[in-house]
Amino acid sequence: MKSFGNEGWTLQHYADVMSDTLLWGVFVSTFVLALEVTIICAVIAYPLAYAVLRMSARTQKLVLLLMLMPLWTSVLVRAYSWIVLLGRQGIVNNALLGIGIVPEPLQILYGRFAVALGLVHLLIPFVFFPLFAVMRRFDGRLLAAAGSLGANPVVAFLLVFLPLTLPGLFSGSLIVFLHGIGYFVTPAILGGLKEVTYVMLIEEQVNNLFNWEHAAVMAVILLVATLIIVLVCARSLGLIEGGKNSSPKPARAFVLLLRAVGIVQARLGARPSRMGKHSVMHFTGVASDLMGKTFAVLTLLFLLTPIFILLPLSFSASPFLRFPPSDWSLRWYETYLSRPDWTGPTFTSLQVACVSALLVTTLGLAAAVGVTRSPSRLAQFALALMLSPAMIPTLIIAVALYFQMSAIGLAGSKAGLVIAHLVIGLPIVVLILIGGLRNADQRPEMAARSLGASPTRAFMKTTFVMIRPSIIAAGLFAFLASFDDVTVALFISGTSAVTLPVKMWESVRLELDPTLAAVSSVLVLLSIALLSMSELAKRLGRKADSSQG
Repeated sequence: MKSFGNEGWTLQHYADVMSDTLLWGVFVSTFVLALEVTIICAVIAYPLAYAVLRMSARTQKLVLLLMLMPLWTSVLVRAYSWIVLLGRQGIVNNALLGIGIVPEPLQILYGRFAVALGLVHLLIPFVFFPLFAVMRRFDGRLLAAAGSLGANPVVAFLLVFLPLTLPGLFSGSLIVFLHGIGYFVTPAILGGLKEVTYVMLIEEQVNNLFNWEHAAVMAVILLVATLIIVLVCARSLGLIEGGKNSSPKPARAFVLLLRAVGIVQARLGARPSRMGKHSVMHFTGVASDLMGKTFAVLTLLFLLTPIFILLPLSFSASPFLRFPPSDWSLRWYETYLSRPDWTGPTFTSLQVACVSALLVTTLGLAAAVGVTRSPSRLAQFALALMLSPAMIPTLIIAVALYFQMSAIGLAGSKAGLVIAHLVIGLPIVVLILIGGLRNADQRPEMAARSLGASPTRAFMKTTFVMIRPSIIAAGLFAFLASFDDVTVALFISGTSAVTLPVKMWESVRLELDPTLAAVSSVLVLLSIALLSMSELAKRLGRKADSSQG
């Protein structure tokens, strides 16, 4: 409603935005950037997921745990780490100068390349996990059947494996594309003034120019574009029924193309081959596994090095960011713990995160129970509404919440932050708890109710105990989503409820002293602790299930 003006309805603000050629240029550039990032992430994630699939069970668990680590690490911390790596006095330039490859530091930071690199680093896991989930459910007997019919490994891969794993690739790519459009922190920090994205213009309209109407119009345009993309992709992937034949047309065309390529290769001389220990195929498979493991190691180094590179920098005695540190000291940790302008936002973040995690986990549990046990179609509609914030750029949610909180007087308050974090934390909590409830055995609860226990008591004594690991994991995710939030807090916090990410944001934009490295290291260690707690809860849950079985 704000987009139509404050005093009476008018379309003038829409006309002004629609006629702004500079804005539309940035709009198109942002979508192109998101597409480039999506393609790169897909190209990296597909062979990575395939390589992990071929690993032993123990190695798989280790790799999956390491792949989870970036998702549990602050977006702001990862953006800051790229400043340390790519700056003119950063680690990459110092290494190139030391080797003698370049005569002077390269301008890597503050441009499209740095933004794309930072976004790829952020978003690879969002393609990897849907892909790996689909690949893990693949029936390996189909490949054996293809081999028995004369298909070599390449043809079998193109005809059988790739088409059946395309849904995971497309769904993960859609998530990455939507995030690439709507991410604010990474482009704002790594792009500087050279690479401006559409969401950065919206933030400028609100926080710098105070032009709420233009910001609202721009947010509406982005929202409509996002919804169109989601609906088109959902229909193409067969997620939305479309008449009698609801098969995904683009996906079907792509599959037909791959099959044509496979048939051509098969006719060029594919014969049934024995997979003996000393066959060419055996050595090809060994080489493929070695290449896959090497690729996985390189990808993990790319994902984890920017995170852990901050740990040694936080112990530097130098007032400047220098790697490796010339001397060691705890002065920056002392600075962090002794300055009220750092400790105050830290306590605010902890308070808001604890309260919002408790509330959103409670609400999410009630919602998950209602969705999984209600036969009504309204339950699925309610689920779609609860999950919608995950498919909408966070900046749009931030702008909408800012307008609402300002109208009711909660902008700049901790209560406003808690309510805002309920909105952004609910989707992941509901998804985790729905998964836990669907995997839980309902027969003990039914037996308890048949013996006279009330529905609430029966649920708490049986199902609640079984899904306790999922509840703990959901609560930890909700805590981290609140504690790590920058975008929404920038709009809601004001000056009276500054959170730690907002304080870090201001420091990254205004100064780059090693105190940031110390704070970032604390957040990395916090992420490791939360991830460990989540995994421990899952293990305890599995042990409890096995002991009951």
